[in-house]
Amino acid sequence: MKHFFCQFPGSPDSLAQVALFIQQGCQEAGLSGEFVENMVVIASEAVTNAIRYGTRWAGDLLAVTLEISAEYVALHVLDHGPGFDPELIPSPDLDDPSEGGYGIYIIKCLVDEVNYLRGDDANTMIMIKRISLS
Repeated sequence: MKHFFCQFPGSPDSLAQVALFIQQGCQEAGLSGEFVENMVVIASEAVTNAIRYGTRWAGDLLAVTLEISAEYVALHVLDHGPGFDPELIPSPDLDDPSEGGYGIYIIKCLVDEVNYLRGDDANTMIMIKRISLS
């Protein structure tokens, strides 16, 4: 199992760094192509939500961990915000598109499993995508 960890400022300016971090970790583990692109999208959506809703003040850090095994990739995004219940987030109305509100929907479409852990001072969203050998 390979582990990659990094902290980023809770700022939109960090999104390019997060994408590069995910891309490099996946490529170092031998993953490529569409799988890596999907992981970058998943990370971008999760980190955007963590920046928007999980940072309380300037300088707040987000922690991103990438775990890669032969069977799956797990992406952990930790923030220090008030937390939420992802099951209570409604799916967007695809017949009446609006700006925003697609992050959790996109994540759920691209991963095999989503877990959300709320703590007293931190929240962690864990997204698991299985590696298909076919």
